[in-house]
This record gives sequence, C-alpha cells and structure tokens, in this order.
Amino acid sequence: MIVDPNKEAYNLSLCSTCMIVRPPRAFHCSTCGVCIEQQDHHCPWMGTCVGKRNLKYFLAFLFWTAIHAFATAAICSIYFLSVTYEIDQFDFDRAMERNLGMMSAGVGLYAGIIGLTLLCFWIYSMCLWSDNITSNENLRTRWHAKRAKF
Repeated sequence: MIVDPNKEAYNLSLCSTCMIVRPPRAFHCSTCGVCIEQQDHHCPWMGTCVGKRNLKYFLAFLFWTAIHAFATAAICSIYFLSVTYEIDQFDFDRAMERNLGMMSAGVGLYAGIIGLTLLCFWIYSMCLWSDNITSNENLRTRWHAKRAKF
C-alpha cells in the first residue's frame, strides 16, 4: 500500500511476467512483453505501446495523419473534377484519363473515410486525455470508477 501526496491510497501489484512491482495504473503488454505506465493501448501502426511517455506523440500522429488523409481526398477530388470537366463522355481517345479520374475518385473517397475515422479517434483520445483517463482504463472502468465526479 502506498499513499500519494493527494492522500489517496493505492495497492501496488507484482507483475507475474516481469517480476517487478508495478506502479499504479500500469499494465503489462503481452505484445511488447513489458509493463507500461499509464498504458493506453498497443498501437500496431506505431509498433509500440502508447502510454505516459509517448501519448502526446500518438495524439500528434493521429491529428497529422487525419490532416494528410483530408489533403489527399481534396487533391483527388480536384483532379477528378478537372478531368471530368475537360473530357467529353464519348471521347474514346482519352479513356485512360477518364479511368485515372475514376480511380482518383475512389482513392479520394477512401482517404476521406480514413481521415474522418482518424479525426473521430483523435477527438475521443483528446477527451480521455483531458479527463486523465486512458482508453484501457476507460474500457475496463477501473480508473474512471475511482474518479467519478459526485
């Protein structure tokens, strides 16, 4: 049992895999094989666990990847509109350009969906970050239940 400066008591636990005393709010990641302090989740895109030390970098990664996806969608939409405006429907000599325009529409739609998904995940993560809750704790309702506002 340890007491922090805010006069709250925490039970320390021993990680049976790492054989260390885990700090409060730490979880063992089976993928990485280590205990992570304030572990949010294991991110396969970054190839590491997101926790106390790298959460701000993960949030920046989400935001800028969403911006990149929206920029890609905008560029593809502009290209599609310019190609379809210039090419007559019955001009068979420019069939390759028409096909590229249709492909750009598909890529733009895909990039827009990815950007919207990442933006929603970024907003969710920012809300949890502002409440000092990790997604791991939110799903397990451990820390959230202790920090409920009455």
